[in-house]
Amino acid sequence: MNAQVSRQELTEFHDACNPPKEITAATLVEAYHRAKGQMTIEMVADRLDAATARIGQGHFTITFSTNSSPYSAPVFLSHWFRDAGAKYEECHTVGRGKTVAEALEALDDYVGSFHRTNFTPEEVAATTGL
Repeated sequence: MNAQVSRQELTEFHDACNPPKEITAATLVEAYHRAKGQMTIEMVADRLDAATARIGQGHFTITFSTNSSPYSAPVFLSHWFRDAGAKYEECHTVGRGKTVAEALEALDDYVGSFHRTNFTPEEVAATTGL
């Protein structure tokens, strides 16, 4: 994915979709990438943050590998969390794939199957930053 967009591409996209005149450049670039089926790193970070908020504990990390080994995936997604009273964080593999989209599909499945309702006040505060 190439996050760089030429001024001409943005102008053509802007004219084609006729957005409001007060649209910011950042919003226009994000809309362009969405229309092209691409994601910026900010969009990926937003997806990870939204997944963390839905689950209510821990944080997600995404790792990009440059290893060309047939045994490793280029994109690896993990969920790091610490259970109440635990001394160390645990890491669960959420998904891996050849593309960011494949890893994010695994994230959606993971979050959808994650059932936890017994949050302590400390966990809620830690997750929400309060």
